[in-house]
Amino acid sequence: MRKTKGFQTDRGKKRGRRGFCFTITLTAGILGMSIGQTMVWAAPKSERTQQQAQELLPGPYGEENFAAAFPKEQERAEILPQEKQDSKGTDSQVLQQTLSKDEGAKEQEPFLVAIDPGHGGVDSGCVGKKAEEKDINLQIARELEKALIQKGYRVLLLREKDEFQDKMDRVEIANSYQADVYVSIHQNTYEGKDKTVGGIETWYDGTDASRDNQRLALLVHRETVKSTGARGRGVIDSTELYVASKTLMPACLIETGFLSNPQEEKLLASADYQKKLAEGIAQGIELYFHPGIMYVPFEDAPWRISI
Repeated sequence: MRKTKGFQTDRGKKRGRRGFCFTITLTAGILGMSIGQTMVWAAPKSERTQQQAQELLPGPYGEENFAAAFPKEQERAEILPQEKQDSKGTDSQVLQQTLSKDEGAKEQEPFLVAIDPGHGGVDSGCVGKKAEEKDINLQIARELEKALIQKGYRVLLLREKDEFQDKMDRVEIANSYQADVYVSIHQNTYEGKDKTVGGIETWYDGTDASRDNQRLALLVHRETVKSTGARGRGVIDSTELYVASKTLMPACLIETGFLSNPQEEKLLASADYQKKLAEGIAQGIELYFHPGIMYVPFEDAPWRISI
C-alpha cells in the first residue's frame, strides 16, 4: 500500500513536475516568440527582411531565395493589395507618384517655345551665291517646329511665310503669349576675302541673370554643334541684339552658318542639314527644361565669349 501510495504520490509529483515544466516551457516559448517577433520588427528594415527570410524560407538562406520571398519594393507594391500597403508607401512608390505628378503637370500645360525665323519679305538678310538668309531661316524654323511638337511642346512660330515683320512686333507677340523661351534663327556672313570662315555662333544677353539666357544659349549651342558636326565658334554675351534683350523670357539667337562660305551655303540649303540643325536646337531646349537628363558645366565653358 505504501509502495503503491508512494508510487502514486511519486507519479503524481512527476506529473505535477511535468505539467509545471510544460507550462513553463509553453510560457517561455510564447514569450520567446513574442520577444523574437518584437525584435524582428524593431530591427532595421534590411535586418528585418533578412530575419523574416531566414524564418520563412526552407533550406539554406541565399540571395535567390530572399529575392523570391521578398521582391523589390516596386514589385511588392504591384503584388500586395492596396489596403495592405503602408499608408506612406515605399520610397519607390513616393518617387513614382512624384514623377507622375510632374508628368501630369507637363501634359496639362506643355512649355511654349517662341521660334523667330529672322528677317523676311523685303528684308532678305545675308545673301549667298544662291541662297538668301530669310528663306533658310524659315525652313529651319519649320523643321524645329516639327521636332518640338514631337517632343510635346507648344510652338509659337513668329513668321510663317516670306513677309516682313518688325523685330519689335516679334518680341511683343512672344511677350503677350507668355512664351517660356525664345529662340531666334539667323545666318552669318563674313565680308573679308577668306571664304573658309564658318561655324555656329550663339548669342545671348547676360545683363539679367534671372532670365537664365546664358544656360539656354549654352545648351542650344552645344547640342547644335554636336548634331551637325559643325565648328563651334562660341557663345557670345552681348546687349546689342534687340530680340535677346527685350524679351521677358529666356532668349538666345543662333547663327547656324555662314552664307559667305560656299560649302556651308550648300549645306544650309539642304533639307537633311536643316533637319540636323533643328534636332540640335530642339535637344538644347529639351535639356534646358529638363536639366536632369545630363550635366553641363556652365562655368568656364570653353565656348563662352563676352564682348
